[in-house]
Amino acid sequence: MPLADLLSWSRIVLILPLSMAAVARDRDAFVWLLLVAFATDALDGAVARWRGTVSPRGAQLDSRADAALYLTTPFLALRVFPELGDALAGLTLMVVVLLVTPPLLGLWRFGRLPALHLWSSRAAVAAMALGVAVLGLLDQSWALRLGAAVLAVSTIEELIVILLLPRWTPQVPSVVHVLAARTPRPLTTPSPRSNAR
Repeated sequence: MPLADLLSWSRIVLILPLSMAAVARDRDAFVWLLLVAFATDALDGAVARWRGTVSPRGAQLDSRADAALYLTTPFLALRVFPELGDALAGLTLMVVVLLVTPPLLGLWRFGRLPALHLWSSRAAVAAMALGVAVLGLLDQSWALRLGAAVLAVSTIEELIVILLLPRWTPQVPSVVHVLAARTPRPLTTPSPRSNAR
């Protein structure tokens, strides 16, 4: 099994210890495990490119691991940080809606989960990781709110890309790349001078 796939699988496996830490309300364990999970998300694609093991199957595995982690984590965080109560509950609902919408649209359009891995998605993961770290270590939620804002921008871009793509396509860097691929290039006609000897 490629190393990148092992990193993606580890993200799924980490859900169990994350759940256990949440049930025990072990804030430190929860934060560190979540940061490790974020790191695997940041690394699996880079490792696949570095090792030459990029594949549609790996992209799908990565997307499934992301969905499993990011759809369970907000609810676990509510248990770990009960003192934030209503503020974190609203933010959690927003994050869940943002995370669920692109996969649902991808399933509707292509019959399978999108595996875009946009640059903005990577920025959103980094911003959310920072938010979790600041929340866990400093008991402040401002960075998590910033992460949610970056996630919102990333989600909008992902929805636009899914709507613009004519078919399921993995590894799309940005909406700019999709638009550039859709723009017809003008036909060039040889100039009279090019035929001259």
